[in-house]
Amino acid sequence: MSAEEYLKPYDEAYEAMHDVAIQANNTQTLTPPMLYGVLGNLRGTAASLSEILPSAARAARAGAAGLDLYDAEGNDPDEQLALTLRTLEDATGIAQQLLALLDTAQSGIASVGYRD
Repeated sequence: MSAEEYLKPYDEAYEAMHDVAIQANNTQTLTPPMLYGVLGNLRGTAASLSEILPSAARAARAGAAGLDLYDAEGNDPDEQLALTLRTLEDATGIAQQLLALLDTAQSGIASVGYRD
């Protein structure tokens, strides 16, 4: 698979989230049921991130194995890779925290409705 093919769904996900951000920034009101749906989708996004990040780290570790790496800025490429992989581990933990917070928020609004 080419890099372009591999990155296509990531590019599409970015574009979709960018569109969501524009919509959210231009939305003046949300009903509690709408908020419930928003939180559910954001929760799903956080869950996906908590899967994607460690998978990307694993694949990057495997992809770099046996390669003659260099760093264009003169840094130690192995140290740069190790730092990046540790940072992805930290990001995974934050994604898991975000998932838990969104779950709590969605649970909190789940029973709230309104009368017409």
